[in-house]
This record gives sequence, C-alpha cells and structure tokens, in this order.
Amino acid sequence: MLNGYYWQFYVNNVYYELEFSAENNFELRTGIGTTSSGTYSVKKGYIFCTYPDTGYTVEIPYTITDGEIDLDVTSGFDVQG
Repeated sequence: MLNGYYWQFYVNNVYYELEFSAENNFELRTGIGTTSSGTYSVKKGYIFCTYPDTGYTVEIPYTITDGEIDLDVTSGFDVQG
C-alpha cells in the first residue's frame, strides 16, 4: 500500500523524511542527522511503524480520500503531546 511513498514534514521544530519501501520497511530520517528504520503494517485507520531493536511502535493515523493517502504524522510523532 505505501511502498515507494515518502512524506516530508516538521514536528516539534524538527524536519523529518519518512519513506516506505518493499517488504513493508520504513526509514525515518531527521534534519538533525539521525536515521532509524524498521517494519510497518497497515490496519484500519493506522499505520504501525515498529523499530526492531526496541520493539517500540509509532501509530500514525491515516485517511484515504479520493485515492489519496493522508498521514497524520503530527499525531504519530509529536513528543510534546
């Protein structure tokens, strides 16, 4: 569903690039020079990005409107909540 897509966004004044690739992998790069990766799964209304080294999962809400995928990355990555 998401393989080959990427999003660029700001959350908490940090720039991010979130890219999805084959075999349900993701990579998250930040403007402060960090990169992390893991696997993702899609379930009704959420994309679950899981980091294998910690087991931590980020839940990103999404909607599909007129065939376009809209990720609510702010809700998923906002640490100031």
